[in-house]
Amino acid sequence: IKYEWLPCEAFKTFEDLSINIKNILNYYGKKFTITFA
Repeated sequence: IKYEWLPCEAFKTFEDLSINIKNILNYYGKKFTITFA
């Protein structure tokens, strides 16, 4: 997971972090992609 995908608010609580990580994993390949150059 790229650090730039996580907003600063994601680090307020463990629950916020968990929600944001699950969101990234659910949308990986759609909203969140990695481009190798």
